[in-house]
Amino acid sequence: MKLYILFFLMPLFIFCQVKQNNDIYIIGRGTISKKKFVGDIFNNINKNITHIGIGFLESDSLMVYNVSLDKRIKNSSLIVEGFADFKNVNDLFYMGVWKLEISKTDLLIVKERIKEIQKKEIVFDSRFDLDNGDTNLYCSEFVQIVINSIDNYYYFPTEMILKNSLKTIINKDTFLYFPTDFFLVNNKFQQVDINQLNFKL
Repeated sequence: MKLYILFFLMPLFIFCQVKQNNDIYIIGRGTISKKKFVGDIFNNINKNITHIGIGFLESDSLMVYNVSLDKRIKNSSLIVEGFADFKNVNDLFYMGVWKLEISKTDLLIVKERIKEIQKKEIVFDSRFDLDNGDTNLYCSEFVQIVINSIDNYYYFPTEMILKNSLKTIINKDTFLYFPTDFFLVNNKFQQVDINQLNFKL
């Protein structure tokens, strides 16, 4: 009888384990049109990533929060979309997903930080300036703000000495920024096989 009850409850136990997932995900994509300027020049580790968002398991789907250049929801560039919509761009050539295991408490902190940012009308920061207010953000700047709300996960910006055309475009001698692969300096972010994730993509 005990074995029968255990056999009956096992699927429910597994189901609850999946539904109560406390992991957060960094979802990165690469587009051909941005690789030469974004990935090749500014990234330090993975040259293929040109845009990132932070994802959570919500119901049975992976939802991606990201600051978009060309999409707006309720007049804000901070949008939330399903994984399928996130990767639905014309010149996509790369997708990557990284997982970070955190506590339930830290997960609540991260989600609360996102809610605070969602209360504002976020504008995509095409100048990539870290000192122009908390409503002007770009994709990796937003993700690092969220990740930095967790203890022991503080990231510092990368500094680049600008030359030639880049110096003219950005109008600075030095450039402080967060590359789209900034999180990869921490080996606690583990890349996962997209096709083996235990939820609907």
